Amino acid sequence: MGQALTLFTAQVQVAPGVAVAGMVTVAPGTLMGAAPDASTVESLAKGFLAAQGLQGEAIGDTAGAFGELIGGALSQLMSMAMMAPGVACTPAATAAPGRLM
Repeated sequence: MGQALTLFTAQVQVAPGVAVAGMVTVAPGTLMGAAPDASTVESLAKGFLAAQGLQGEAIGDTAGAFGELIGGALSQLMSMAMMAPGVACTPAATAAPGRLM
């Protein structure tokens, strides 16, 4: 379900307002945006399962379960993860990628 993670990384950013001292962030940053919801992930799962040649009467339920599981996990990640302090900054903006904590 790499497509769900790709959507997550495209839709979620670190919110502005992270404290900076000197040339580095000194506080954690919160995330903003929206994680892909269960129905979006379910649609991706249906396509993935069909591409693998899987079929049957329970395939829709299987895709729905994937959607609920992965969509829920990404929503929890969104609400719990923060950007770790220590990101290099210029006076105008961050100058390096951050890490989730």
